[in-house]
Amino acid sequence: MSSPPETVTPQIGSTLMFLAGTLIAAAGLGIVAAQAPDRIRLLVLFALGFGLLLGWLAARMSALLNVPRNRTRLGILAVATLGGLVLTLCQTVALLPTSQPSTKIHPIAALVETQQQRSAEPASDSEPQVILEPIDPAKVPPPPASMAQFQKLRQKSEPQFSTRIQTYLHNRIARGTWPQPWPELFWAGEVVLGMTGAVWMASRCRWGSAT
Repeated sequence: MSSPPETVTPQIGSTLMFLAGTLIAAAGLGIVAAQAPDRIRLLVLFALGFGLLLGWLAARMSALLNVPRNRTRLGILAVATLGGLVLTLCQTVALLPTSQPSTKIHPIAALVETQQQRSAEPASDSEPQVILEPIDPAKVPPPPASMAQFQKLRQKSEPQFSTRIQTYLHNRIARGTWPQPWPELFWAGEVVLGMTGAVWMASRCRWGSAT
């Protein structure tokens, strides 16, 4: 009567360990791949190689944990491959240099700077000497209309992370000549290919046996 709990509990524990190990391996591969040179992340080939390597590691891990191959663990491997490729993309975009902010001076800051320059210049004998106190630009609040325009310009100069990802996917294919949404669909196809490669490699390798 006590035999079913003894056989089910080790399987659940081994599955959890397999899940944790696969996720850690996928995250590690994703971070290392993002730090690698651009020539390593070749189109199509990188996603396929990522999946094949992760599938081989998952099979080796299953042999160490002595767990058999089933649909649940293969599904875990596919999801881990998806997460690893997404992490590689996000980490790669995060490491790219952001666009430099605009060098244009705000109108109020330009006015304050002009006033400070005039106050620093010595007045001539023919002109009355006017003493102007220096003004701190940070203490000069812009008018409401200028504040709204300044916020819009700031948002434009600092693109969102999703926009940076779209730009990266657009520029990596045919030098940005493909219209949307083809770059995103192409990357999605690479992810599916990587997941398929991971499951195929894991299915071809030897797994552990159930005890």
